[in-house]
Amino acid sequence: MTHKRAMTYGYLLIALAVAFLWFLPIFWAVSLSFRRPIDTFTVAGLGIPFLNYQPTLENWITELRARETIRALGNSTIISFSASFFALLIGTPAAYALARFRYRLPPNEDLTVWFLSQRILPPIATVVPFILIMSQLKLIDTR
Repeated sequence: MTHKRAMTYGYLLIALAVAFLWFLPIFWAVSLSFRRPIDTFTVAGLGIPFLNYQPTLENWITELRARETIRALGNSTIISFSASFFALLIGTPAAYALARFRYRLPPNEDLTVWFLSQRILPPIATVVPFILIMSQLKLIDTR
């Protein structure tokens, strides 16, 4: 085996280990959702369905029958689709104008840098002003 191939396998092994560590909490959460409450603390090992415990949809059925869950999922769906639609409605013409036309004041490069700088702005920096505006407009806890 050549040195280059050994390095490739080493990197692959490291990547698989990192992927395993990254996916383990997700697997654990999903695994717990298919267990009965009594199996939560009594199952040994990795909690592999059908091997360490008998999976059930009992928790999912109970949660999806709750009126609050259905309302929350409906609200989240409506808000996320509306926000995506309006972002595309406003962002597409703005992106086209920025790409197609040349501006003198401010120059295109400055506008582009400003738009990109907004991507690295911490979201927490804009939360307080947005909450104050939404509170004044009586939009908190509404669609």
